[in-house]
Amino acid sequence: MFQRLKVYLKQEKKEILKAFIVMILVAGVYLGYLYFIGIPMTKAKNYYNQAYLNYMDGNYDKCRNALNNSLSFFYTSEAQELLNKLP
Repeated sequence: MFQRLKVYLKQEKKEILKAFIVMILVAGVYLGYLYFIGIPMTKAKNYYNQAYLNYMDGNYDKCRNALNNSLSFFYTSEAQELLNKLP
């Protein structure tokens, strides 16, 4: 059984290597997207939601701080518009 596996791996070495390289590239692109876009966007949205709740409660200082944090992670027009509405 191990002999057949050894022969198979020897014959398909190039294809296995190509598949492994493609897998590494896809994983790298996905992790890069998460690191540079996905995680900062999620943090910004969480701060925006917190700011909106503070805005509805009338806590404008906390709202302004949360919006500034949101915009520092990822710029969104909705966060900027809410920041512009603050007195």
